[in-house]
Amino acid sequence: MEKRDNSGWEWCWGREQMGTIHDNKLYLIGGFISEAPAGSTEKSDRNYFANPDLLVLDFHKDIDSIASTYSSLQRLPLPLDSVPVSKFGSFWTVGSDSLLLSQGELQWYPVVSSATHTETVAIERTPPRGSSFKYDISSNSWTTLPPDSDVPNSVVRGASTFSEKTGKGFVLGGAVWPNSYEDSTRTEVKPDQDRGPGEVMLKGMLNYDSKSGNWRNETTQLEHIDYATLTAIDDIGEEGILAVLGGSFKNEDEWRSLRAVQVYDVASKRWYNQDTTAEGGFFPSDRIHHCAVAVSSPDRSSHNIYIYGGMSPGKKAILDDVWVLSLPAFHWVKVSKETTAGRAAMSCNIVGKEERFLFIFGGDKGKDFEQDCDEGGPGRLFDLSSGIWRSDFKIAEKYEVPQPVYAAIGGGKDGKAKMLKPRNGFVDDGLEGIFAVEQKAGPSTNPKGNPATSSPDSKADEMTVARNDKKLGSGAIAGIVVGILAFLALVFLLFFFLRRRRNRQAKKVGVEEAQGYMLEKEPDGKVGGQAAIENSEFYKPDISTGMSTGMTASSLLSPSLVEESRGPEPPFEIGRMRSVYEKDGSPMAELSSDGGRAA
Repeated sequence: MEKRDNSGWEWCWGREQMGTIHDNKLYLIGGFISEAPAGSTEKSDRNYFANPDLLVLDFHKDIDSIASTYSSLQRLPLPLDSVPVSKFGSFWTVGSDSLLLSQGELQWYPVVSSATHTETVAIERTPPRGSSFKYDISSNSWTTLPPDSDVPNSVVRGASTFSEKTGKGFVLGGAVWPNSYEDSTRTEVKPDQDRGPGEVMLKGMLNYDSKSGNWRNETTQLEHIDYATLTAIDDIGEEGILAVLGGSFKNEDEWRSLRAVQVYDVASKRWYNQDTTAEGGFFPSDRIHHCAVAVSSPDRSSHNIYIYGGMSPGKKAILDDVWVLSLPAFHWVKVSKETTAGRAAMSCNIVGKEERFLFIFGGDKGKDFEQDCDEGGPGRLFDLSSGIWRSDFKIAEKYEVPQPVYAAIGGGKDGKAKMLKPRNGFVDDGLEGIFAVEQKAGPSTNPKGNPATSSPDSKADEMTVARNDKKLGSGAIAGIVVGILAFLALVFLLFFFLRRRRNRQAKKVGVEEAQGYMLEKEPDGKVGGQAAIENSEFYKPDISTGMSTGMTASSLLSPSLVEESRGPEPPFEIGRMRSVYEKDGSPMAELSSDGGRAA
């Protein structure tokens, strides 16, 4: 292994690295790096290059200062003649001793010598072109895997994730894109200029089976998606789920709303378009170039998807916020407590034995080559439980549900979530059934064979019922039946009263349009019955996914067949997707996507 001469040069900034965790070590590959002479503030002094190394950072033990990560990285030089330095691809842990690099495009900047980082390497670089590259950790060796017949070209900008439970990797959307790069003389080279297929926007999802080594192209008929995140949660359903968040349509012409999340059930291969709610009515801004990770509560009663950073619509701002979408409540809560410099196109990975921390490597601050060098190096550490940025890493600290999250969904830091379904219900019985599988299969907190009991901080709505082995008498049964009927009658009367009261109030409600998104505003200044919202961002409903509830991936309809409801409508119908049509024009399904109401 070559050892680089670090003297005189320091990390400045970088972006587009891809990371994966294996045995408490973080492996980073690809992207570009900018280094500067120590102490220099002159932007003209910086060196920009494609990262020539596989970078390894050890999280087996405590780290006192995350700022020291760049100098402590282990650098394993890549065989540049056979393994491409790429970006916007996939990098997964696919076995007990293997990593897989696939998809993506060549990094634009010249490659340099791993020994110095200042000498460019004169080499003809070959794009991935559908090939994958397998790394054997023990032998520090690479093997090139030829393209699969189903996936003859590499996908760039797709949303990527790997499911450990099934041993499968997934890449959603993206595009096939002609490669180009700068050579050692800083001259542009276009290796794909004379070969197809040119620019192709994709709507399908690639599926990689690590057991067979085969790729498969799964047709979804979804709208083309770029720069979204795809997150695998193995603890839900029979084979886990995938969740799609953010991104853009039509080559960044339209940002995708975070008011709805697209869920894919791996076992049934079915897609669901589920509306979300948000604490206080505040939803996260739409974004691209963000990252997402997922952690389940200790008792698996909730599953929390964290999103961080990215670019806001129109690339007007680099975001610095951290949000949680908690499942099965499908409820958004902001968890970051401080304002820091935002990042986009960074690498994000959960580190630590107990999944307590989010480690961020690199990222763009949005000023291109005019941005200042990163203070404290490339690494940043976010405490997923406390919601603060940390300078120290403690391997033994356990993950706990953040206080803002359990304040919203009930329970406590160890779980015991009370909000076990979306506030407005699941969009489809099939999706609700997937979460029911997880609840039944989850680990029990009670000794086997003993009835469940309530702890002092638990409520009856935990849906836990103690069963009595003795049979009830007929009198007791009759009493129970009468009691149930009386209770149902009371509930019906209460519902009727509230509905009537709401309808009367609705006549007094003014309709306010905020950035094209229709919101109900009540006389007291509250929106949708929540706390008054000031200086918040609201976006148009996400009606362009073209998804019907519970439809198989192969039968999802094109967004062009979705009729959108626009303009002022009665309460709870604002932003609604009315009907999905068959190709002959006949109605196929009624979709109620009450995304217009801030909940």
